[in-house]
Amino acid sequence: MKNSFALLLICLFAGFTGFSQTQKEGRYFGGNLRFGSDKTKYDNGTSSQTNHLNARVDIGKFLHDDFAIGAALQMEREASTKGSKSRYFNPQLLGTARYYAGKEKAKIFLAGQLGLSFSHSSSLALAGTDFEEREGSTQIGGAYGIAAGAAWFLTPSVAVEGMAGWEGHALPKSNSNVSFTGLKIGLTAYLGPSGKKPSPSDTTGKYANYGGKIGVGISIFDGLGVPVRYYLSPKKVLDGGIYFAGIAVTEYEETQLKFGPMLGGGFTFFGDRFEKTSKQKIRAHGLALRLNYLTGDYSTTMLSAGWAMETFKKARSNRSFIFELGLRGQFPNYEIEGEPAKLSPGLYLRCHWNFFLG
Repeated sequence: MKNSFALLLICLFAGFTGFSQTQKEGRYFGGNLRFGSDKTKYDNGTSSQTNHLNARVDIGKFLHDDFAIGAALQMEREASTKGSKSRYFNPQLLGTARYYAGKEKAKIFLAGQLGLSFSHSSSLALAGTDFEEREGSTQIGGAYGIAAGAAWFLTPSVAVEGMAGWEGHALPKSNSNVSFTGLKIGLTAYLGPSGKKPSPSDTTGKYANYGGKIGVGISIFDGLGVPVRYYLSPKKVLDGGIYFAGIAVTEYEETQLKFGPMLGGGFTFFGDRFEKTSKQKIRAHGLALRLNYLTGDYSTTMLSAGWAMETFKKARSNRSFIFELGLRGQFPNYEIEGEPAKLSPGLYLRCHWNFFLG
């Protein structure tokens, strides 16, 4: 008997714009992340588990109204925790195309992709014996896919999007493999055409004097550290730092907190700043994307995406407070009781006091 279940599915598409939807000369960029776990139970009472991770980044440009071409880098990883403890890693370089149809508020679309697939797989040759040895092979072949979807525009430039389709590989030493992707749900946005006068939503108006280019601060909850923020513009922010952080590890039926140094970085997209008159504060809401790496014996890679809010006191333009809340996936790089640790989804919370230099 086989019983499969999805542990978690997250699809996030990120971008930024002040122009309308899918017009000619517009551009887009973003990405998606999916991770999960399939568990199979057999009639003899045994079971196996396979962990999945799929990450993707996209860029593209509209050659005509509603038609865009682009490029994507997609990376897929699978690992089983028992038996042969197989590993599978598959980066892909893809050319992409999209065609939209529909009205301003809602659009349907077709999407296709074609490119190169670099596949590496390995497993234990003599699993369960004293002479276990990992054997593997690498292949280069083709990758292709097609999907259909729908986009519902919350604003003229930001849409909630769902799509589903099929993806396949053609490798020299393997049979062609085509699989259904399942439903992907996310947030999509676009960069407007360059060289045009920006709309009011691309400016910060009378609040442009709040903040600066570089800020240094203190961050807690999502690691204790001193991050540095660099403002490409009031709406686009890079940050990075060194932190002291911990994770919960369950080993021999006992859960403990394990701490260590952590390297982290992020990119935040903010909307327009506005005044909260009753509280005498200036605020902006946005989307934060983060990548952290916890070092040490329990090294773990953490990918996060969440809502961000930056707040200035109206009387103090040289400091701000950033609050973030969102979803996180933890991808352990260690083993527990001789088996790879499981992927761990969850929530993340971050509070950051930021002080601008100059």
